[in-house]
Amino acid sequence: MRTAHAWGGAEVASRVRFTDVAPKECNAHTIATDIIWSGTPLLTLPKEPYKMSSRVASSIAFATGFGDSMVVYDEHAYVERAVALANSISYRAEINELGEMERRGVGELMELRRNLILHRDRMPLFDTPRWTRNFEKGLEEIWHRWAESCRTPWSNLNDEGGVTITDGEPFFSEGPPV
Repeated sequence: MRTAHAWGGAEVASRVRFTDVAPKECNAHTIATDIIWSGTPLLTLPKEPYKMSSRVASSIAFATGFGDSMVVYDEHAYVERAVALANSISYRAEINELGEMERRGVGELMELRRNLILHRDRMPLFDTPRWTRNFEKGLEEIWHRWAESCRTPWSNLNDEGGVTITDGEPFFSEGPPV
């Protein structure tokens, strides 16, 4: 709250605690991406499967390679998964390199956090050059359809306007996560 107050003022800080817990149809976007970059797992439920805004967080989660651990498909599973992740954490005492005792978290949630931090530089979610290549492929396909007088993405001839790009690159840029 102090950081939100310092960065956004009292009005923004008053809303922060409700940002991701209020029932809503639209979820995540930039906040989910920032959360993942920080190594913090998210748990999401794409409640309205035919509304793109409801599926954003699940798309972001799957672009990490760990989506199966962060996406559920009904409210009961959401509660069960949240409880299971919370209950997976335990702490053990370890001596650090300075000879001091410290508590170290272990469990599924801590492992997921570790994987997000260790593999974020290799995830398609944060691979901007790859995203750019695929975006360019899409633009080329749109141009090709228009130039060849084929059905364009904006036509009504059994074409819903989508252009699908196949990304033939490996999911992780340097092999699968550990």
